[in-house]
Formats: sequence, C-alpha cells, structure tokens
Amino acid sequence: YWAGGVQMVALNFQTVDQHLVVNSGFFDVQKKSGYILKPPYLRRDGAGCPSPARVGLQVVAGFQLPGPGPDAGRCLSPKVRVTVIDPMIKPLVLETHEVRDNGFNPVWNCALQFSVNNRELAQILFEVVNASTGERVCHHSVPLASARQGYRVVTLKDAKTDVAVKHAVLLVNLACDVETAA
Repeated sequence: YWAGGVQMVALNFQTVDQHLVVNSGFFDVQKKSGYILKPPYLRRDGAGCPSPARVGLQVVAGFQLPGPGPDAGRCLSPKVRVTVIDPMIKPLVLETHEVRDNGFNPVWNCALQFSVNNRELAQILFEVVNASTGERVCHHSVPLASARQGYRVVTLKDAKTDVAVKHAVLLVNLACDVETAA
C-alpha cells in the first residue's frame, strides 16, 4: 500500500502479525515518526522508476534468544525464516537450517541470495522460529533502503508483544548491489 501512495492504513494493533511487524519496521527507521518521505519515483511524474537490487545475506549467528516457554520443552531449537517483502512481487521466504537445543548462541553461517524489484520499499523480515513446534519466537523487520551493508546486529522483538527482547540479537552480513538498466 505504500507503493500506491496510501496516506493512512488501518492495522489491528491487538494482534502482532506479519503486517504489523512490517509496518513497525518501516516506521522504526525514522524513530517511530509518523511521516516518511516517498521515494523520488512516487513524488514526481515520470521521475525515474523503482531501482532493482541483488542482495546477498548471510545469517551468521544468534545470541540469547528467548526460550520457547514452559509448555514447549526444555530448549529452543531455532531456525531463522527470512521473508523478503517487495510490493512489486510475491513475498519470498527463505530459511536457515535448525540448530538443535541451542537458543543461547546458535550458529547458522547460512548464505541467502535474492533479488528485489523495488529497493526503496522492500523489507527484510527476520523471524526466529522454534523448529520443534513451528512457533515464531521473535522477529524484526528492516527496510532494505535503510539497511547498511556489512556485518550488522539485528535486535529482536518478542513475537507476542512486539517489545524488544533484552540482549536477543542476530548477527547478519548484508551485501546489496543496485542493478542498473542496460
């Protein structure tokens, strides 16, 4: 809806679902400001077009991930689900492998590659999932246009409350090559 120039979108803030997480990530860039300037191609008639990009993402490790809860067993067996949300294409879902019974410091070293058609509005949604139950434990959404390249720490938010989990982070390595029209 951002690519369509929609000024206001109604969301259900009582349920922390993918739409709310992506919207939150979109506005977290401006310190939760309610206003974000549209990309140049949406502001002026005929002033360019969305810029595609090739992205290389390495999910290196996680640290101090929250436990699965008292009913789910003794330890978290995490895997990371990366969803690429681009308004011009269907969402792409990529996953790392499972690290059994290690939520304290799991290491994945998993390289993922994908392309987006609209770098200005694309989002990368990181979700830590308990592979034993399939339940989402924590998440964070990052707009691709504001993500800096190189090794980065992604702070994680609780899946039920959307509040930052103290010390829970993912270590990722991001490389983004903007494609130019030939």
